Amino acid sequence: MKKKHIKYILLTLVVIDLLLLALSFLFPTMSFFNIDMESNLPTIYQGLKLILIGSSSLLILLLLPIASIKLERFFWLFWSFMFFFLGVDELTQLHENIQTYVRELTGQGSVVYEEVFTDLGYSSTPWLLYYMFFFILSTFFIVFAARKLKDLDKSSKLFLAIGWVLFLSVLLVEYINTKEGIMFGPSYLILVSIEELLEMVGASFLFVFTVSRVTDLLNSLKSKLLDS
Repeated sequence: MKKKHIKYILLTLVVIDLLLLALSFLFPTMSFFNIDMESNLPTIYQGLKLILIGSSSLLILLLLPIASIKLERFFWLFWSFMFFFLGVDELTQLHENIQTYVRELTGQGSVVYEEVFTDLGYSSTPWLLYYMFFFILSTFFIVFAARKLKDLDKSSKLFLAIGWVLFLSVLLVEYINTKEGIMFGPSYLILVSIEELLEMVGASFLFVFTVSRVTDLLNSLKSKLLDS
């Protein structure tokens, strides 16, 4: 695949993202297209996209030793694990039930943890309390890795930056939209639409970022084979 084709892949994915959002508005009574419901077309599409990012990362891990590149291995191992987890989470809606699972595993420990934030004024969805540290630590690691990985070109780093910022924006919109007094209010549908679009487009950018690295490695190996 040529590098210039990456932009066309991104454009195609963003068009599909927008189309799914449009279908939700065009057929508001159909659960299959509703972006605010689970186990339907938008959920399956997003979950498969996340899993494809994880799968592409595994391909990179296979190509890196062949290309004699060692510094990136830990990053792509982390990247693969994260997106496999997020893909499974999207398809199974693990995060929606994480409060129940953690309470069953830890007993009163999770209750105390939640009460600390509730006393500080937190009144939004519980799953953010359990996922926020994962995303904070991941952000620090991604920023650190992006600065250290010299083999990533500027366009790849741009795809990574845009995609990750959009992903983090989802958490902010989710926090606002599930606060008491806002959830299911007049602005709920608008905020849900923004949240889902940010998530889908963010994943599209991160998918293209990953595929871009696959392309670079394959082109590098092709050049070495031709030269040998």
